[in-house]
Amino acid sequence: MTMLPASKTDKNLDNAILELLERHTVEDIVYCLYGYADVQAELAKILNETRAAAKWEHQAEALHIACEILDEADDEEFDFLMY
Repeated sequence: MTMLPASKTDKNLDNAILELLERHTVEDIVYCLYGYADVQAELAKILNETRAAAKWEHQAEALHIACEILDEADDEEFDFLMY
């Protein structure tokens, strides 16, 4: 099986992601990224960094949607993908 690279430009990022996936679930990683983006958005607001706040809010919202989708997904629905 050939694995597609996670990043088009950064081999170090590819390796870091693969190492994370060996120790954590995708769900855990996405939830962590959501929390990080949310905190960064709040910090940017406190510092009156409007553009940075908007960027982090956009990323946090996208990650929040991903979290909701992962929460809704039933593991049994994906059993057929494993075989």
